[in-house]
Amino acid sequence: LDTDVDLYISSSGIFNTDVRNTALDFTVGRQPVPITDPYGGVDVRNELGIGYLVTPSGYGEDVDVEFGIGTTYDTESNLDVDFSIATSAMFNYETEVFASTISGTAVATPWYDGSWSYRQKITIDYTRVVANHTDFPVAIRIFGSNEVFTKSLGSGNDILFTDSLHNKLSHELSRFEVGNEELLAYVKTDLSSSVNTVLYMYYGNSFASDQSDMDNAWASHYRGAYHFEESSGSLLDSSGNSRDSDVESGVTRDQPGLLGGNSWAFNSGDYVQINQAKGLVITGNTARTVTAYMYPTTNEGGQNAWSSLIVIGDGAGGLRSWMLSVDNAGECSPSQSIGIHYWGTNTCTGKTLTNIGINQWHQYAGTHNGSNAQRVFLNGNFEGSSSYTLNTVNTNAYIGRRVAQTSFAFVGRIGEIRVSDSNLGDAWIETEYNNMLRANSGL
Repeated sequence: LDTDVDLYISSSGIFNTDVRNTALDFTVGRQPVPITDPYGGVDVRNELGIGYLVTPSGYGEDVDVEFGIGTTYDTESNLDVDFSIATSAMFNYETEVFASTISGTAVATPWYDGSWSYRQKITIDYTRVVANHTDFPVAIRIFGSNEVFTKSLGSGNDILFTDSLHNKLSHELSRFEVGNEELLAYVKTDLSSSVNTVLYMYYGNSFASDQSDMDNAWASHYRGAYHFEESSGSLLDSSGNSRDSDVESGVTRDQPGLLGGNSWAFNSGDYVQINQAKGLVITGNTARTVTAYMYPTTNEGGQNAWSSLIVIGDGAGGLRSWMLSVDNAGECSPSQSIGIHYWGTNTCTGKTLTNIGINQWHQYAGTHNGSNAQRVFLNGNFEGSSSYTLNTVNTNAYIGRRVAQTSFAFVGRIGEIRVSDSNLGDAWIETEYNNMLRANSGL
């Protein structure tokens, strides 16, 4: 039985002594009167809970105490339980000991599975969610001192996530490093823009098999999802479609990346290729969203034509390719604007890398609606649009430069690329930006 309790520390009466920075030892227990589970479960008896040490910062502070009481019941419905909380504290400068009892009613949140010993509540702030979303890949980062690094399996295989109704959610565990105290997971869940979304992370099951489900952690509209975490070998596709890279030429791996992770550095001529047979390229006039997270280290002034971050198609010899690029051909105003380049037709932001800032992370995204409307975004903001029909051709896909022109290259680090065959829209892109760049540990 796991319960969230809002406990109010009063500034009157017995609490009229300054309790600033003084630890209070909370002991949680049930009222002595037995309460029977109305849904036919076991009797809920008077049981002592566990002591919790918290440090209020001053008078009248709301302290959120989350505690567990070891009672189980055989229903998945919520159960109202009366509780009491006793508080006591000892001050260094006097011998006074005071205590008080505060009573109230809590609502029990059922446990996912008794084989898991621990869980933590994760709250997603609705003010950072723009519109409601279904099957959104929320990045959740936990770092520093946290018991998940000492009470879960060293592999992280026992870690799982549920929604507030204890339904298990698909997730990809991208990084779990006990020694470095780093966890990064992508959890597929629905998000609300009007109320906080509550998830739970469970761990502490020494007999658990691998609970991650990378193939289903990314919605079916994703053609590819790349995190650039690999220290060797191919750039791996996390979308479940096995669209891994075939060529990785010249890149420098294990560079500082997003959310505490790694990235790959690209210099002029470096590139990654994904073979056309794997189907990453979105052909014809199909809807699409391509998002990249880049860390440019030059303003691109020394590059030629359209220096390409990612090319949907190989961009060679007149083949129709769709590219997130930087204009060095003077086709945008001002020159060197960031935009989308398609076979001589451009959608420009009017902003250069110098404008947005080199040597820092940025989100860069483009969409097409499958008809004739194209939009380009920087850091969650809509920056430009144009109207034209696409006819992209199924060729290889390239990251870092166009295939035939080594000087048409992006210079900097890349930490994430996502390719979707759906027009995800402005609100999705802004919410993703809030998750990946504005918040250090998720939304």
